[in-house]
Amino acid sequence: MNISTKKQSKSDNAQSATKKIALNLLGGLCIVLAVIGALLPVMPTTVFVLCAAWCFSRSNDRCYQWLLNHKIFGQCIRGWQAGIAIPKKAFQKIMLMLWLSLGASSLLTTAPWVDLLLLSVGACVSTYLWRKSEYFGFKEA
Repeated sequence: MNISTKKQSKSDNAQSATKKIALNLLGGLCIVLAVIGALLPVMPTTVFVLCAAWCFSRSNDRCYQWLLNHKIFGQCIRGWQAGIAIPKKAFQKIMLMLWLSLGASSLLTTAPWVDLLLLSVGACVSTYLWRKSEYFGFKEA
């Protein structure tokens, strides 16, 4: 092994370590955002959990296994890996929260165009989520 190969090897190790640190930090941030999303109806949870799982699967096996076995978050990740985007119970809860939020927002506005916009957004989101749920043909895990 010559000197330039040794320098390149050290550089690759440093880049690998930096990449792992960055992925760990991003995974941790995604978990924080997922928890916030679980508490706020307008912020997603699932996308942040899946992003954290992706980050940890490439940087920290201990954190990845913790996520997979987590009481709440694990179901989401395992379902996604099995090809189930949204289980029936989760879909029902999402629809309830979505339409209650849109209904409450509609009561707070006086402009008819805003009501129409809320209805359109609700219909589009509902259709998209329905297509990603077990109701559309995904099999139960």
